[in-house]
Amino acid sequence: MKNLNSKYIIQILETFDTSKYLFIIMDYIRGGDLLSFVRKRTKLDEQTSKFIFKQIIEGLAFIHTNNIVHRDIKLDNILIDIDDNVKVILFFN
Repeated sequence: MKNLNSKYIIQILETFDTSKYLFIIMDYIRGGDLLSFVRKRTKLDEQTSKFIFKQIIEGLAFIHTNNIVHRDIKLDNILIDIDDNVKVILFFN
C-alpha cells in the first residue's frame, strides 16, 4: 500500500511494528475529517457537495483498480484539507 499514489488517497510514508503495536506513518492532513467539516456548517451547497463526492469516488475507483477494497466508508474515514480536497483513509486489501 506504500506504493499506491493518488491525490485522493492518504499516502502511507512508513510502517513499523513492535512486539505490541503496528505503527503507520501517513501524510498529515490539516483540515480534519469530513464529519467535522459537515458538522461545522449548517448545510453544504450543491457545488461543494459534488466537488467532494467526485473526489471520494475517484479515490475509491483508484483503490479498486489496485484490487483493494475499502470496508468502512464513512465520514470519519475521509480527511479533507484546507482547500476542500479529500483523502480516503483506512482501506484494506
